[in-house]
Amino acid sequence: MHVKHLKHLLVSKWADRIHSPFVFDIYYYLLKGKEIPYCSKIIKQTFKLNGIDLLIGHCIFKLWHKLKPKTALCISNKPMANCLFITNAYKCKIDLLGDTEIPKELIDQVQKIPSITKNKYDSVLIDINDTDLENLEFKKFEFILITHIHTDKKQAFTWGKIRNNTLHNVCLDFFYFGISFQRPNQADEYFRLRF
Repeated sequence: MHVKHLKHLLVSKWADRIHSPFVFDIYYYLLKGKEIPYCSKIIKQTFKLNGIDLLIGHCIFKLWHKLKPKTALCISNKPMANCLFITNAYKCKIDLLGDTEIPKELIDQVQKIPSITKNKYDSVLIDINDTDLENLEFKKFEFILITHIHTDKKQAFTWGKIRNNTLHNVCLDFFYFGISFQRPNQADEYFRLRF
C-alpha cells in the first residue's frame, strides 16, 4: 500500500499542471471548493467516518452537489451509500444495490433493487461490495466514482475495465478513488492527481 502510494505521488500532478479546463474545475472544486455548511458535521458525526473514508465521503458529497445528476445507481454497503443519500437536497433519484438502511426521510427518492438493471443512469457510485459487476454496462453512466481503486483487488479490476471503456475517455485517479467521465468532445486522457 505505501509503495503504491509513493509511486502514485511520484507521477501525479497538482492543479497547476492540469491542462484541461474541465478537469481543473473538478479538481479545484473537490480540493478547495467552498465547503457545503452541513457536509462535515453530518459525515463526521453521524456516520463516524475518519481518515480516508472521511476524505472520500467529502468528495462524494461535493461531486454530486457540483454535477447535480438526476439519477444515480449506488452499489455500496455502509457508510458510503449514506454520503450519497445526504447529497439529496436537489432530489436525485437513487437506485441502491447493497445492504444499507434507507433513511425514512429519503424513502421517496431511494429504492432498493435486487440486481443490476438495464436502466440508464446519469451517475454511479461503486464502493467495496459483494455484487457481481460483470454485467455492468459503463456506457449507461455519464460519470462514475469508484472507491479503493489501488487497495482492493476487485475494485482495481473494475477500475481497469472502466479505463479501457472507450466511452469513458476522461479518468481522474486520486489513488484512494477514481472518477471517470464520458466527454465525447474531449481527447482520451488519464490524470493521476494528488489529494
